[in-house]
Amino acid sequence: MQQSFDIIKNARSLLLAIPKSNANDKTKAGYVRAMQRLFAAGQTPQSLVAAAMDMRKVATWFSRKAAITHASRDLIERLLHQQDQLRRSLRGVAPDDSRWTEWGQSVRAIGHWAALLQTVHEAPAIPKEGRKNRHGKRMDMKGLPADWRERIIKRLPNYATAALVAAVTGCRPDELVTGVHLAIEDAELVVLIKGSKSTEKSGQPWRRLYWPLDSESPLVQSIIGLISEKLVNDGMTVQIRDAKAFSGVVRAAGQREWPARSSSVTPYCFRHQAAADMKASGSMSTGDISAALGHCSDVTKSTYGLWGMGFTGGVAPSRVEAARPVKTKAPSVASREKTANIKKMSAKLL
Repeated sequence: MQQSFDIIKNARSLLLAIPKSNANDKTKAGYVRAMQRLFAAGQTPQSLVAAAMDMRKVATWFSRKAAITHASRDLIERLLHQQDQLRRSLRGVAPDDSRWTEWGQSVRAIGHWAALLQTVHEAPAIPKEGRKNRHGKRMDMKGLPADWRERIIKRLPNYATAALVAAVTGCRPDELVTGVHLAIEDAELVVLIKGSKSTEKSGQPWRRLYWPLDSESPLVQSIIGLISEKLVNDGMTVQIRDAKAFSGVVRAAGQREWPARSSSVTPYCFRHQAAADMKASGSMSTGDISAALGHCSDVTKSTYGLWGMGFTGGVAPSRVEAARPVKTKAPSVASREKTANIKKMSAKLL
């Protein structure tokens, strides 16, 4: 009996030590699916963690670790609640009652999942020598011509408007499923995007991007012309039914346009290109770029787009409004040391 109580006590302590995930509902659902796939690979904590680590990509390991942590923690909470109810119903019940056996099975399940949660929480990251170089979409875009967005859009008769909006705003495909609103207000093009990766502490629930009506960008002018053509005073909403279908047609269009390319063009290429254009414009702060892409942290500067891939010419919005202020992430120790070394070297040269 004391051993069972120790298992319950340890499980509660573990839940306190490992906080709940702040991910949104869609991400959590993905964690559950990933956990179900991993569970088919083994039923002991060690075999599940071994299955999760059976890859060379660090990002995949952390994704699987998050999936196991979320699913295990959620299940332990429910099992603890279940055994609490069962334990209260057993007050004064004889030790040989079959319900005590049921309670014991519940406690053993708690112990099993607590062991898994503890194991994955303490598991080390993949050793450097076993890691595979990260494959980034922005690196795949190298070599694309300056007019690649226009050429892709021309090949998408059914998704041309959605692709145009993605190209100008850098919105996520999921945000096009929700719907992106376009309007002309006070001599400006105004685009309202509802964030698809927003939680209580992260992301932007909504953001507005503004362009002047005399923008130099042909892409921006295409959107302005579209609104004018529709003759809608209150604007229009651009929406797609399925993000995966949209991704599929964009990928297929890229393959038809450049059959010799080894890397694919996807909707996220529009997002990376938009970020690169914003950086290259020189008119937007890091915080504004982050807000424009739906972030509330300025890590965008190292995540999306490469400055050298950007094109000038009015694609970047003239101003941005967002639901939340953008937080500035403090540079790491390594980053600060690198900056200090550069300053020292510059001082020696002067």
